[in-house]
Amino acid sequence: MIKIKISDTIVDIVEKIESQKSWDIILDFPLGHPILHNYISLKILKSKAGNKKLIIATNDRIWKKIGKQLWIEYSSIKNKSFLENSPTNKLLQHNFTFWEYFKFQLRLYLREFRSYIDNNKKINSISRYSRIYQEKTSIHIFLWVLLFSFILFVFIYYFAISKSYIYITPEVIIKKEAHNFILKENIENSILWNNKNIKISTLSEKIQISERYASTAIKSNKHDIASGKIRLYNLFDEKQSLVPNTRFQTKDGIIFESPDWITIPAWIKDNFWKVSPGTVEVTVYAKIKDSTGSYTGSKGNISKNTHLHLPWLPQEAQKEIYGKSITTFSWWRDDFQKMIAPEDIKNAQELFTQKLKTEALKTLKNNIFVENNRNNSQIDIVSWGKSIFYQDLDIQIEPWAEAWALKDNFYMSGSVMVYAYTYNKESIIQKLKTLINEKNLEGIEKISHIDTSSLRMSEIIYSQENPFEMKATFEIEALFLHDFLHKENTYISVLASKVRWLPKSDAEKILLNDPKISNVEIKIRPFFVKTISNIYNNIIFRIQ
Repeated sequence: MIKIKISDTIVDIVEKIESQKSWDIILDFPLGHPILHNYISLKILKSKAGNKKLIIATNDRIWKKIGKQLWIEYSSIKNKSFLENSPTNKLLQHNFTFWEYFKFQLRLYLREFRSYIDNNKKINSISRYSRIYQEKTSIHIFLWVLLFSFILFVFIYYFAISKSYIYITPEVIIKKEAHNFILKENIENSILWNNKNIKISTLSEKIQISERYASTAIKSNKHDIASGKIRLYNLFDEKQSLVPNTRFQTKDGIIFESPDWITIPAWIKDNFWKVSPGTVEVTVYAKIKDSTGSYTGSKGNISKNTHLHLPWLPQEAQKEIYGKSITTFSWWRDDFQKMIAPEDIKNAQELFTQKLKTEALKTLKNNIFVENNRNNSQIDIVSWGKSIFYQDLDIQIEPWAEAWALKDNFYMSGSVMVYAYTYNKESIIQKLKTLINEKNLEGIEKISHIDTSSLRMSEIIYSQENPFEMKATFEIEALFLHDFLHKENTYISVLASKVRWLPKSDAEKILLNDPKISNVEIKIRPFFVKTISNIYNNIIFRIQ
């Protein structure tokens, strides 16, 4: 037996195992040694033992589940002093197998018998003992009592009082419970659970804000934009006509337009049947913005022989009709001025109106949040937007901010009043809790928890104004557990019939596959029995 100290590390223990010469390696661990609860450390010890039998002697029972996975044997018999000093009536406190206990009991009786012989000075030899044994009826009676005790022990512990304790943890089932309530003005809240009327109140908030918006139009004329001449090429056998404002584009996305109609002659053949494209020269002007929406600026001053394609033509046709600049473009100036376009004002008014309403509602919700924290209440706005109203909307724009004004940006300011109907969520939660408990009073399910944060309005049945009234469905999530021990529940009997007389591991698998059970732990008494009892009354279910 190798004695392990509480301070020994895994390296120290491995060295002791490697120095052991006997076939069986018995490690005597102190209670609470950290290696007993470490799967990797136990696996290292098992591998270092090789083909030798590894036995760990300790009173620490928690590690046994880990050791089982590695085929490590467990024994609570730590040394000879244990065999000499431990009383028989405490043996069942140790996790012996049936044969381990049998051998231990047999050795105990033999030791008592040997002690009796040693104490009897008249016995000097085996033959002498045989003659005295025949004369000593007390010894004869003792041996028969020993045999009878052993038979009685096997019968009682294996057949008579074998019990299986099955500890099950019910599976949590989430259900949505929904009920209809009527939200009204000018009523008082009632604490009665069957009263479906909920009182609502009105809250309001007025805000004023201002916002700046950018202008998008550009003031320009022919002298302010890049322009130049390009030569157009036509490789088709027919002339091609291009409408005014036809777009031409460089590979960098710079866009040019032709102001007039353009006719490009068809290709021609010389006397040697060589094909030459039809050409024509035209003047084009750069657009204010390129293909990405950015301002063209001085990028429109392209160099000579820059290739231009017609972006609206198919890819193949772009190879047959194209253009090249024959001059260097110039005249662009970057000191252009922005103007307020008519659509700028219209778009700004729509955006500013929406921002006013959003900020007003945000401020109102924030005020409700502050009051709830201050008063420990649960006031909330009635959902779905039908309980929120806006009045006194006033939007003003700067006097000079009109269409085509030479300004980079302009300001808008305004105010609005928001009204919202609110209700106390706590009153609905309490009524829902009572309704759920009343509904489940005679059921075979237990309510584990009601999630108050999940309360929401799921449907509006009807609503009206003046006075405001709304009938709506509120739902909340509740956590239920199956009540296995309910007096009218026969499910326990069904489970017992499935697992009786089965091995412990098979019974655990069957129970874990049940949708109403989340975890299972089985304890069988006596300890050496490995199958579930065949007697229904000895299969005891407990909930944890």
